[in-house]
Amino acid sequence: MEIKCTTSNCEHHFRNRCMLGAVEVDTKGICVSKLKRPGGAYAQAVAEFEIASEIQPSDILPNEISCGCTACQFNKNKVCISTEIMVGDSFFSTKCFTKQK
Repeated sequence: MEIKCTTSNCEHHFRNRCMLGAVEVDTKGICVSKLKRPGGAYAQAVAEFEIASEIQPSDILPNEISCGCTACQFNKNKVCISTEIMVGDSFFSTKCFTKQK
């Protein structure tokens, strides 16, 4: 599974991809695995620039999503079965935008 992530401040974010292998989403579809980067969005931009040439496609782990949002059609036994999800910032949190009832 691939997570396309557009959050602007997370340690696991690299060029619109989640680099964390195991991700947890709560009952409301909020990504609870998000880890704010010290220095915020600016530090994230600098880090992405600095390591861009070092990251190879083989370095990107397949994502496994533990999902507490049992009302979603992609949730099977608290595991997301979608082949790809979109995660991004909302007003107060970072959440899954693929969630469908």
